[in-house]
Amino acid sequence: MSRRIYIMLLCSIVIVLIANGFRQTFGIFLLPVAADLDISRQAFGLVVAIQALLFGFVQPIAGLIADRHGSFKVIVGGAFLYALGLWLMSISANALDLHISLSILVGLGLAGTTQVIVLGAVGKVVPNERRGFVFGTVIAAGSFGMFLFVPSLQGMLGIFGWRETLVIMAFLSLIHI
Repeated sequence: MSRRIYIMLLCSIVIVLIANGFRQTFGIFLLPVAADLDISRQAFGLVVAIQALLFGFVQPIAGLIADRHGSFKVIVGGAFLYALGLWLMSISANALDLHISLSILVGLGLAGTTQVIVLGAVGKVVPNERRGFVFGTVIAAGSFGMFLFVPSLQGMLGIFGWRETLVIMAFLSLIHI
């Protein structure tokens, strides 16, 4: 494989690592966010459920946009929406704010920064005989992100609090760009 493909593979790993890794951490925010905003666990759960539904619904649309206008633009747009959603979540005052930030913006951002778009871009440049290995590596990065970020962000929650942790996550999400 050429140097260009290795760089693209590394970028793909970082994108999926952060996007999927952060996605798996939202459960650890339940208690501090619900307590601080005085909302129920059910209200927080609904926010995350809507995010998952929106993420799943928009992925095919994001794929169509990537096919027409390029994966890079979709990934950049997705990363921006993801970071904006995390930052807006950090300044949320109520459940409606969570719906706008975590449900809508993060859900849309996820659709542009996870495997569907990334694997589509990688699949166009990787030779057929290496595609299985490369796809497996990128997908494994998403699982490794959960392994890496859940305990790391749990520790940050204890040190900084949930709002500051989300701001840090928003800045890290901009690495996609």
